[in-house]
Amino acid sequence: MFGYKPNFDMVASKRFGNRFARELGNRLVIGKEPACILVMGDSTGNETTEWFYKTMEWLANKYPAYTFLHHLWNDTNQSYNTPTVLQTGSAGTAYITFGGVTSGLSIPDAAGLRVTGDLDVRVKVALNDWVPGAGDLVLASKFDGAPNRGWCFSIKGSTGKVYLWWSANGTDLIGGSGTYAESSVSPTVADGAELWLRATLDVDNGASGHDVKFYTSTDGITWTQLGTTGAGVGTTSIYASTDELNFGCRTTHTVGFWAGKFYYGEVRNGINGAIIASPNPINAFPVGITTFKDVQGNTITVRGDATPANGSPGIFLLNASTPGAVITYSTDATRFAKQAAHEPQLSFISYGHNETSATGYQATYEGLCTQLLTKWANIGVVGVTQNPQKTPRTTTQINTHAQINRQIAQAMAKNNYGLVDAYRAFMDTGNPNSYINDADGVHPTVSGSQQLWANEAIKFLQAAVA
Repeated sequence: MFGYKPNFDMVASKRFGNRFARELGNRLVIGKEPACILVMGDSTGNETTEWFYKTMEWLANKYPAYTFLHHLWNDTNQSYNTPTVLQTGSAGTAYITFGGVTSGLSIPDAAGLRVTGDLDVRVKVALNDWVPGAGDLVLASKFDGAPNRGWCFSIKGSTGKVYLWWSANGTDLIGGSGTYAESSVSPTVADGAELWLRATLDVDNGASGHDVKFYTSTDGITWTQLGTTGAGVGTTSIYASTDELNFGCRTTHTVGFWAGKFYYGEVRNGINGAIIASPNPINAFPVGITTFKDVQGNTITVRGDATPANGSPGIFLLNASTPGAVITYSTDATRFAKQAAHEPQLSFISYGHNETSATGYQATYEGLCTQLLTKWANIGVVGVTQNPQKTPRTTTQINTHAQINRQIAQAMAKNNYGLVDAYRAFMDTGNPNSYINDADGVHPTVSGSQQLWANEAIKFLQAAVA
């Protein structure tokens, strides 16, 4: 399917001229650091059968030492979803070793990290001893001493049961071990084995009470409830603690330590709500690093006897493709800050099909390019033209779309940015309509997205990352 083989002259020309992809290529060839690739666009790029995902499959195949994680944008909660694994690197899943004495990860306090309503916390960990017999093994927390107590998700060392602790006023404790906020059973897991654990707090269950639930998972996507639901009397809330957000400890990194491996953490504002923090060790490279970033842009500090850079470094694939979206969806300042919170080495912009006017479109497109370069000065910006349209679209719609694609190509040439010219690839077949969906005249067929569009993106990347 991806049989394109550029000749030497084309490779040399693209490598010389494509300065916006060279930094990514250099990083991948060296193979010591993580990388990030962002795409902003509409529904032509959000599925795993479409051009962006297929292009990334090709890239992953070229670089087997890297783990590739696909983060799809969630329009409902306005954040990226929990990532799915496109490829696990040859050295295995990345992790941070916790030594159990002073280890942990911490994120500085920020207003956006202070959950006061429904809470959803998830981690993937492997404890050397899941039931050490004493103490509390803290998985995640925002829980200082009184009067700054927020919440704490822990394992009871004597039983292996998980529990949730919180305060509504910063001082008085609610829940905790031995109460309805502790799991009714312990998770079944062998010492040293990895497991996903999750806790949710519904502060108002609609029946004059609040609920605590715990879950386990093997993949972080499908969850099985652990034991029964813990029902509390009356509604509740969580105090807006200004303590740092910790993983592997609590109370400003002083207690709750445990020995083992930390693979991933996630805190959501609301049950299945927006992800506000998600430390992932695939970004904690190269060796010797002490801080790294998550997808939300938070700075995570590696504390004490925690050791990062184990397993495979990663490539974050941030896919902000959203069905029905137009380019102003991503130029919106609030949304842009969330979609581009993590620094990408390369960003594709793939809008066009849902636009209704070509008037001034080049300036709008260039505006999004400028937003990206203003926030991340070293980013590579790549415009993407989209496939032509056909009936049942009207002649006006077809012509407007063609004008939009011409303006995209013109903007990229004017500014010396990169270009994936999918429109031209469809036209060059001599029969572009055969690669476009008959029902709507807008979306490419699977073969159009994979054979033509993905191949064009691969041609763009091939010289720079070869």
